Parts: sequence; structure tokens; C-alpha cells
Amino acid sequence: MDLRRREADLKRLEAEYKKTEDALRESEERYGLTTSAGQVGVWDWNLETNEIYVDPNLKAMLGYEDDEIRNHLDDWGKLVHPDDIEQVMARANAHLEGLTPQYEIEHRMLHKNGGIRWFLARGAAFRDTDGRPYRVAGTDTDITQRKEVERALRDSEERFRTLVSNAPIGLSIIAKDGTYEYVNPRFIEMFGYAPEDVPTGKDWFEKAYPDPEHRQKVIARWREDLRQAEVGETRPHVFTVTCKDGSEKEILFRPVSLTDGRQLVTHEDITELKRAEEAIRESEERFRGIFENTTIGLYRTTPDGRILMANPALVRMLGYSSFKELAERDLENEGYEPNYLRSTFKQQIESEGQVIGLESAWQKRDGTTLFVRESARVIRDEAGNIQYYEGTVEDITERKRAEEALRESEERLRLLSSHLLTAQESERRRISIELHDELGQALIVLKHRLRSVEGKLPEDQTTLREECESALKYVDQVIEDVRRLSRDLKPSLLEELGLSAALQMLLDDFAKHFRIETSLGGADIDTLFSREAQIIVYRIFQEALTNIAKHAEATHVSIVARKQDQYVSFLVEDNGRGFDVKRAAIRNPTARGLGLTAMQERALMLGGFLDICSQEEKGTRINLTIPMRRDGS
Repeated sequence: MDLRRREADLKRLEAEYKKTEDALRESEERYGLTTSAGQVGVWDWNLETNEIYVDPNLKAMLGYEDDEIRNHLDDWGKLVHPDDIEQVMARANAHLEGLTPQYEIEHRMLHKNGGIRWFLARGAAFRDTDGRPYRVAGTDTDITQRKEVERALRDSEERFRTLVSNAPIGLSIIAKDGTYEYVNPRFIEMFGYAPEDVPTGKDWFEKAYPDPEHRQKVIARWREDLRQAEVGETRPHVFTVTCKDGSEKEILFRPVSLTDGRQLVTHEDITELKRAEEAIRESEERFRGIFENTTIGLYRTTPDGRILMANPALVRMLGYSSFKELAERDLENEGYEPNYLRSTFKQQIESEGQVIGLESAWQKRDGTTLFVRESARVIRDEAGNIQYYEGTVEDITERKRAEEALRESEERLRLLSSHLLTAQESERRRISIELHDELGQALIVLKHRLRSVEGKLPEDQTTLREECESALKYVDQVIEDVRRLSRDLKPSLLEELGLSAALQMLLDDFAKHFRIETSLGGADIDTLFSREAQIIVYRIFQEALTNIAKHAEATHVSIVARKQDQYVSFLVEDNGRGFDVKRAAIRNPTARGLGLTAMQERALMLGGFLDICSQEEKGTRINLTIPMRRDGS
């Protein structure tokens, strides 16, 4: 009987043990499920051995398998973030010393993949009867997601605070009673108040809108905004606001209704914008006045010549009665000289983007020619495509006619000058012949008669003989002077010896009379010019040497001739005192004489040009360039 009872008790105990074991397993499963779902890990720290039990769930949160981390404080401590380990241990020691009721801290742990996870660690110490801790148990909850949300919220708030604080427009939150609950720094700055003395409610309306009538309009507008806000409708409006210093600003208000009945209002200072708009309006009026009343033509055309805009001056200039009539004209094919727009104007404006001071000829309505001075530029869109040309047109027809008349007058004057110089050369030749043939012969006869008188005087008439001898010497000097004058008037050496020899004798005679060193060098030029051209070249150098003798105070003069292609270049240089060429050119013709003018005219007669370069105290350089005759070598 007792045996059967014990067997029955044993079976009952086995059944209870089995039930307890199942309950324990089910509890462990629920615990594991709970800690896993809640991202919670359990740990148990033995203070005597520094062994620390960490459940697999906590290890998994850090990316490790259960057997990858040894259950010891040294290994577990290596997973705490280096910047947090000192704070973690300090907080744990404070709890162990009884300074805090429990151990609690948020800190970072190192994940196996190199990342960082945030944990909230909570624990409590088990103490013996003497109060000494021997064991600490607790949990680590993964709060990484919460931390990221907090950081995102903090960043968002910081960005919002930065945005509001640095917004270029004023921001305010206004309560239903008109009180300003919040204003940003720009609002304060805009109206000149300090943060602590910004008026609110009734004070704001009285100070910002001191004129009672204007204030009532603003209040009525604000109340209307509140009514509109109830039905979800608000619209911006502009008011003149008085600042703290008494100045006025034009402010654009944009109210936005908030869910609690308050209003978020933006305040934008548009004072300068209003002034700019007024300035633009005045500028447009001035431009319109200039456009309508200027005497210079203004236009805008498409690249193919279609007129988009023209002012009245251009319409009148081209002989039309209205812009509409002018707009029907095709400038590209009708307005310019043949192919002019397609060639010169169009090429220049498309390559350079502008045309400045281009002179051209347009056809008027009646077919006559209008000479103009035109400036234009290209206007392009954002893509760089040409939209249109715009420019100015100045009527220069009268100036062109005057220039043509002046050119014809200059040609007639040059022709007259040429005839005068040619006539002068003929007259010099005639006078040279008369000096040589008549005066020269008469002087020789006079000389012979004096010789005859001297020969008939008695030997004792020494005084008369001396006077006759003196008179004979004087007659010889006069004969030599007459020969020199005849030679200067008609350089016969040109015909006898050539241009080079004549120039050399001219220089020798110049050096003899004025005690100035001279030199002549360069190419052989005797066969390069006709007889008439050689005389003109000789006269140019004769005039140049005369000017040097009169004005230069030089000690050396050189002439160098060079052949360059089909031209001969003569360079005359002296080391004299020089002169201001520009000032000499603009002096009154009577004051400056005809020397330089005659030299330039003679150079033009030869088809060449004369260039004079001089500097005070640094001498003068004259460059004469003339073409050779076609059969010249």
C-alpha cells in the first residue's frame, strides 16, 4: 500500500515538475520575445570576479553572436564609445558608493559594422547586510532611433530658428486681441525698436499709425483679415507705417491664419521698391520725352530688316508721314545701298555685337539719298539668340555735302598750288637765264672796263689803282653771287651731273655759307625720277636746308636716300633745337610762313607724302617718301 502511494506521489511530482518546466520555458520565451521586440538587453555584473553576463539579445543589437564576446567587464568595456567610457564608469561608481539610488545613463556603444548605437543603461546594485555591493544587474535599451529623431527635431528647430532670425522680412505672430506675441529681429530692426520696447496691441496701432484716420483704416483692415481668416481667405495689403524715429516706410503685409485663430504675418519693407518704381516711371516718362522729341533717329529692327519701332525724328528723316507707313518698308532690301545691310553692317554687328559711328547711305521715300551716321547693338535672349537690333541714326547729309564741297575746294586749291609752283619754277628759270645772260654779261663787261681804266692810270696814281683793284674784287664777288643765285634758281647741275651731284653741291654750298657739317649717303637715285621730278625733289631739300639755316641752330645735317620696293625714302635729320610740330601746324598761315606748306605741296605733286617729326631741344627729322618712275630701276 505504501509503495503504491509513493509511486502515485512520484507520478504527481513528475507531473507538477513537467508543468513547472513548461511554464518556465514559456516564460523564458515570452521574456526573450519581449526583450527582442523592445530592443532591450539584460546584463548581470559580478563585482567580485568582474564577470558580466550579457544576454544574446543585447549582443545581437551590436551585431555579434553569443559566443563572439567573452562575458567579462574588460571585453564588454571595449565596446563602450571611447568618449563615453569615463562618464559611464563615473556614473557606475557613484551608484556603487551609494550616491545615487540607481545606475542610469545614456551612452554610445560600438557596433560590429563600425557604426554607433545609443543605449539607455539602467541598473541597481545588490548589497550584503553591511551595505557593500557585490552584484549589479540591469538592462540596456537601444534608443538610437529616438536619438536620431531628437537630433532631427533639434536640427529642424535650429534651422527654423536661424531662418526666422535671419529672415530678410519681418515676421510676427499676432493674437486675436491684436497683441504681438512674437516678432523676429528683422521686424525690430525694420521699425527701429529695441526688443524690449516693441509696442503691442493698442500702443502699436497708435505709434505705427499716428494719423487717426489712417489708423482706423488699418484697424478695419485687420478686423476684416480676422473675418476672412475664419473662412480661410486672406489677401496682402500695403500700409504706410511710422517708425520709432518718425520716418515712414511702405510695408507689404501678408497675413496667414493659424489653426488657433492667431495670425502669422510677414512684413516686407517695399519703400525702396516704391521709390524705384516711381523712378522707373519718371525715367520712362523722360525716355518717352527724349524718344518723341530728339532730333536723332531711334529705331529697333529684326535681324532681317523689319522695323519694330522708330521715333518721329526717324520717320521725318526718311520722308514718311507716320510710323505705320515706315514699318511697311524692308530695310534689308530697300533701305540701304545694294547689299549694304547684308554685308558691312550685318557682318560687323553679328561678329562684334555692336556698330559704332558707321557712315552709310539710306534711301528716302522720294528716292533721294540720306547720308547717316549709325550706331547699333544686338539684343539677345537668355539662350544667346538674336532678338533684335536697336540703334541711333544721325542725319549727316549736310555735313557730307560740306565735306564734298571742301574736298573739291581742296582739289582745286591743290591744282592751283601745283600750277603756281610750276609757274614759279618757270619764272625762276627765266630769272636765272636773265641773271646769267644779261646781268652776268653786264658785270663781265664792267669788270673789263675797270681793268681797262686801271691799265691807263699813271704809275704814280697808286690810290686810284688801289680803288680800281678793290672795285674789281667787289665785281668778282657780285659775279659769284649772281652765278650762285642763277644756280639756285635754275640748278643746271641736275641736267649736267644728276640729282645726287646737285644735292651734294647744295649741301657743300650750305656748309660753306653756314659753317654746318653735312653728309649725304644712300642709294643711287639719279635714274629713278624724271627731270621734272628731280627739280621738285631738289626744291624740297633746298627749302628744308633754308629752314634749318633760319631756325634750327644745328651743327650737323644729314641726308640719306633709300629704295623700298617702288618708293624712294629721303631722310633729312638735324641736331638743332627742334620745334612743336602740332603748334606750328595750327598757327596762323601768315605767322608760320609758306616753307613747310610748299614742301608738303611739292611732295603731293610727286604722289608722295612728307612726315615731319620734331621735339624741342632734340632736333628734327623729315621723311620724304615718293614713288619712282615706272621705268626707274
